[in-house]
Amino acid sequence: MVSPSSECGFGMAEIASLRVGEVCLFQAHEERFQEHLQLRTTNNDSFIKRVRRKNLVYGEHILFSQTVKVMQWAISRRSKQPDFGRDSTLFLNDEFQPYDKQTKSGNRNQQIPNAFTRLLKRVKRDGEEISTLSFGKLRKTAGDLVRRFSTGEISSVFLCHGKTVKTDSLLKHYTNRPFGKVFETIREVKQYLEPVFAAAGKDPFDDQE
Repeated sequence: MVSPSSECGFGMAEIASLRVGEVCLFQAHEERFQEHLQLRTTNNDSFIKRVRRKNLVYGEHILFSQTVKVMQWAISRRSKQPDFGRDSTLFLNDEFQPYDKQTKSGNRNQQIPNAFTRLLKRVKRDGEEISTLSFGKLRKTAGDLVRRFSTGEISSVFLCHGKTVKTDSLLKHYTNRPFGKVFETIREVKQYLEPVFAAAGKDPFDDQE
């Protein structure tokens, strides 16, 4: 299970609740929005645009090229599953169930954290050194990286902290929250992480030696 944790700061809840229509691949912002972003976006750029379910705060994140490939794969996979549409949950397991569905005993679903734990174990079997951290620490690490390359304010916007806002006026979001700076910082974080991506290979679906 590959997740947009690094450039979106998503935890398990954000990944499990992501909808098809919230993934905007190869779509530039409208000119009037780019003016407020103070950043030029093109149809080579892809984003996730959504309201965080936990606090109803709107957020946008520009995607790494590797994540774009994962999103293309995920949408293609989801289109072959039942009840596909813009409002459909993007990630379903092999039984066509969402990853945040409670277990039969009423416990919290742990499929995503368990997949991350299996990944760590596989890395260690390959003889590589890696810290054993929980899946939830990915969101915290992402926020810390954004803060390192920018400010606490940008990190807060990145993590979708703040007040609940109505979603009927996107222009208001761009005026009040510096998403353009968030995008620039995410790009800096990607540059910082390039050695990791280089080691993993250009295509996240290639077999690794």
